Formats: sequence, C-alpha cells, structure tokens
Amino acid sequence: MSSNSLFVDNEGTSIQMVLRDQDENPVNLTGASETMFIFQPPSGTNVEKVASIFGSPTDGILQYIVEPDTLNVIGEWQMQARIQLPTGKWTSSISKFHIKSNL
Repeated sequence: MSSNSLFVDNEGTSIQMVLRDQDENPVNLTGASETMFIFQPPSGTNVEKVASIFGSPTDGILQYIVEPDTLNVIGEWQMQARIQLPTGKWTSSISKFHIKSNL
C-alpha cells in the first residue's frame, strides 16, 4: 500500500497496491475483468471497492481513490486485492494499515 498516513473521513486519497506473483514479479493485469480492493475495518465487516489499474497493466499496480464514508472508523484495518484475469481469479496477500484520528 502506498499511502503513509490515512485519517478518518479522508476523501480523495490514493491507495495503491503492487500485485506480485510467486517470483515477486509484477502481475500483468492486461485483460483483467475484475479489479477489487476488499477493506476490513476494525468491526470485521468487509467493504468491497472497485480498483483501477494505475499506469501500465504490466506494472501490476491497482489504485482506489477513497470515496466519502469509506474510511470512517479509527483503528487497525486490513485490505486485500482480488483480480479476475483470463487465466484465473486470485487474491493478494493481506496488508494492514491504521486509520488515525483528526484533531
């Protein structure tokens, strides 16, 4: 994940994830029919958001621009990418991040 500081109720923040294969090479996202981020807030209720391919599909980077009411709970969150390619459907490893409070 690329964002260093995420605060509760942020909007417009770019969250990116580089998807890598078992050899640590970027996954070629050419032909992807599904690109999703699955967010799990501290409550444990998953929220799915459509991600977009950032840059060249061969770079393997997915991006989500945070919408209103998405990051609305302070605490430890988890996220995972899910992709559907012509060759199969996969999920990424799980990343953790913290949503901080505002003043």
